[in-house]
Amino acid sequence: MLVTPLRRGVARGGGATPRKHVSLYSPPGANIHRGRACAARRRCDEGGWRMSDEPMVPPEATAMIGQETRRGTGVVYQKEAQRWAAAVGDLNPRYFDEEAAEAEGFSDTPIPPLFVSQVMQGVTIRDGLRHDGIPGGGGGGIPLNNAPRRMAGGEEYEFLEPIYPGDTLTAVTHIANIEEKTGRSGRFVLMTSETTYTNQDGVVVVRSRMSTIAN
Repeated sequence: MLVTPLRRGVARGGGATPRKHVSLYSPPGANIHRGRACAARRRCDEGGWRMSDEPMVPPEATAMIGQETRRGTGVVYQKEAQRWAAAVGDLNPRYFDEEAAEAEGFSDTPIPPLFVSQVMQGVTIRDGLRHDGIPGGGGGGIPLNNAPRRMAGGEEYEFLEPIYPGDTLTAVTHIANIEEKTGRSGRFVLMTSETTYTNQDGVVVVRSRMSTIAN
């Protein structure tokens, strides 16, 4: 966001302070992509612009429901989990002190529940990031030519078993549902994916469900 002062005269003797003009801008090329997205969803006739009757979810996308889209394995390290807990302000003693953890019935210091999403994360250099700071290649490879833009719609977690330092976790993601909907701003696609986290003993420790909006 660019903040540019626009002077409306010189403020003197405690007069009004100069007003500020806030200019929001998009990354280079964003308007081009936005234009292509609109062209893909609309067509022009003599009456002006109107929404195309072409479905936003093609058959090849629907066929992907139930398919596995991602699989990853990672090892839980105590110091990484503790640094994460400190960074987000979750200072519960159970994550840092073994005696405090055992007093609550844990066999060791467990990891903060939401740290599980970081265990499989790799390292992406800056050139590999999209304009929004997320690693490229999002969307799970789902072919939605009429809905090229993506936005996170929310995520839910179900924590089933404690996760401890030294555990090896495997996360498997599959597409649960893809459907076209209509909201106040028009048509969009709601994609839902589910991820199951299993430890080295084959025990399911976490399940998550994430929604992504495409338009």
